[in-house]
Amino acid sequence: MTGVGPNGTAVLHTIANNGGCSDKWAEILAISPDEVDKELKRALKYKFQRDDIPDPLETKYKYWKEGFWYLQKPGADFNLTAIRQWAKRPLTGQDVFLVNRAFYNFGGYLDDDILSTKEALTEGWKLSLPF
Repeated sequence: MTGVGPNGTAVLHTIANNGGCSDKWAEILAISPDEVDKELKRALKYKFQRDDIPDPLETKYKYWKEGFWYLQKPGADFNLTAIRQWAKRPLTGQDVFLVNRAFYNFGGYLDDDILSTKEALTEGWKLSLPF
């Protein structure tokens, strides 16, 4: 998500990073958020071959050891297991189920869709599927 503030300041919101790369960023974050800022600036200079990359006005970081997924922002305390359990029955007492890779643990794009759908069918309709 990007935007421009009232003073012309740009905002960039990113939430994606996983696997070994994510663990490396966590190691840098354990040193300090300032170290993450420095490394990001170094990487942006290299990527865009420019020396005039400005310092960030403000940064927020959050590392989820179990991983992250959609709509999580720095400071959120929900892990993938909690999101997956909630998505099975997000509205108590209602036959509403959220299925899709957005509400399931990491896997392939299609795997997550299929497995979350299977769990919803099992939970809601007691269907036993052959996979």
